Amino acid sequence: MRRSFILICLATLLSLCAAAQTSTPPEITLTGLAEKYAPGFPADVNVWVASNDYIDSYCKVGFTIKKDGRVIGNIADYGTVSYRIRLAGNVYSDWTPVTAGSGYITQEVPLDNGNRVVIESFTLGIFEHSCVDRGRPIEIAATFEEIGTYSIDVNVFQVDAVAPYVTQVGSFSCLNDATVHNDMIAMTSSNPRQIATKQIVVDVVPSYAVNFVGLGAGNTVTVDAPAHRDSVMQGDDYVFSISRVACQTGVTVSVDGNPLSANGAGK
Repeated sequence: MRRSFILICLATLLSLCAAAQTSTPPEITLTGLAEKYAPGFPADVNVWVASNDYIDSYCKVGFTIKKDGRVIGNIADYGTVSYRIRLAGNVYSDWTPVTAGSGYITQEVPLDNGNRVVIESFTLGIFEHSCVDRGRPIEIAATFEEIGTYSIDVNVFQVDAVAPYVTQVGSFSCLNDATVHNDMIAMTSSNPRQIATKQIVVDVVPSYAVNFVGLGAGNTVTVDAPAHRDSVMQGDDYVFSISRVACQTGVTVSVDGNPLSANGAGK
């Protein structure tokens, strides 16, 4: 009898383990990220979350920001990083500045009683982008002034909400599914467990200035670049402004239909 009981317990534990192993973790995807950036040019990245089997789980989103593999202590020493979230319709949260190299994404939300509270824990479906596209990425804007390789690790943690500081702020249903998922926030949580991660790499490289001699107002200047560009006349000099994407790829300049030879120096 005792042996049967032990076997039943083992079978139950194995089934629970198998169920846990079959849970599909959240998936994080990025849009808007370029391969290279010049110093001082903003990297505007959207972080999209498909919550999968964690759609109703309480979670919080953490970040770690590094330069050349080392965690940054004070972001202001190297540039600026901030984020915002679309709340509803065309209403967005204010841009929240990031001051330290690690922490959690927080959000100030209104309550029914008119008060506003800062929360960092929520059901992950609030950012859902898979079963239904809620159009609510985490928008990150980063500008770095020093040359180097910067990384922003975006980590999703499952947490345990602590009652009674839990509030429902909305609900939604997946496409072709009648199940209603409630959007919940928790002002207090515990026991964070990482369930997903994605790294944003912002590679800041030197920018170059090239001086073209002998151009005048009578010359026709053509810039062939794989992105938007502008040119303006300043005295006897043409000054070209080419997007940060184009700056990192081939750019051809011609004068009166002839390829332009240039003398220049990088800085």
